[in-house]
Amino acid sequence: MIVDGHGTPLAVLISPANRHDSMLFEPLLDAVPLIRNGQRGHPRKRPDTLYADKA
Repeated sequence: MIVDGHGTPLAVLISPANRHDSMLFEPLLDAVPLIRNGQRGHPRKRPDTLYADKA
């Protein structure tokens, strides 16, 4: 699950129990919707910063 700074879910992927979390890291980032910031040009796909936590 990827959430924003307020805890709102941005993307969720479900995997088998025996699959390592690192295998889904990039597909989960690709599942985040486009970020529209009001500027010209193409919307950004990935955030400026990312904080990861393995629970």
